[in-house]
Amino acid sequence: MAGAILIIRVEGSTRVWFVTGASRGFGLEIAREAPAEGDAVVASARNAEQVEAELAGTGRLR
Repeated sequence: MAGAILIIRVEGSTRVWFVTGASRGFGLEIAREAPAEGDAVVASARNAEQVEAELAGTGRLR
């Protein structure tokens, strides 16, 4: 099942990415790369522990 991505940007502010299916595949890659561009990411998945494990080394997990 594919995830969904919604990007919101209010004029003059940081983009916020809402990513579902962030534990693997395309969703995981978006969750990894968007913060590198200075954007914020809200990531969701069926397995939160897997997302935490995948993103732990990025220094951007909150």
